[in-house]
Parts: sequence; C-alpha cells; structure tokens
Amino acid sequence: MREPGSGTRQVIEEHLRAHQLDLKDLNIILELENTESIKSAVASGMGVSIISKFTIQKEIQLNILREVSIQGIQLRRKLYYVYDTENLSLPSESFITFLSKTFFYQ
Repeated sequence: MREPGSGTRQVIEEHLRAHQLDLKDLNIILELENTESIKSAVASGMGVSIISKFTIQKEIQLNILREVSIQGIQLRRKLYYVYDTENLSLPSESFITFLSKTFFYQ
C-alpha cells in the first residue's frame, strides 16, 4: 500500500468508503513510499497491491507482474502539471501545449 498522504492511497480510501469499506478491512502488511518499491515487493511474492497499470507495462511484457482489473471499480485521480513561467524552453512549451490539448480542460 502507498504511504498515508499519497494521491493513490487517497483515491483508494475514497473508493473503499464509497463501498462501505475501510483500510482496516484490508490485510495491509507493508506501506511504501514509491511505486518501484511496491512493484519489487509484489514481484518478490510479498502480496498484491493497487497501482496504476501505466507503471507496470514493462513488468507485464516481461511476465514479472500481472494486471487484474477490479470489477465494478474505476480508480481515477487528478493530475496536474506545473512549470516555471520565467524559464520555459521551447520543448517544454510544446509539451504543455500537447498536454493541454490532449488531457486537460482549460
């Protein structure tokens, strides 16, 4: 499980509450502060976890981890981009334009 205060954990806690569940209902044996640590723990057989499928694409291709959908639950979280308005490079500007047109509402 992600550490208290992480965005991923917050989203999981909200969905548990929406289904009248609590973190205490889960058998949490370890809390870690980053996705790489969680992936390593799961890959070494310590249990299962809920993380973004985008973070395990390589592990899925290498048959190290397996993705399992949770039926009836769609976990989504808000993401934001930040940038220095004083020193924005042309590639950064192009990337922000791409993000704005593709993913973010203005």
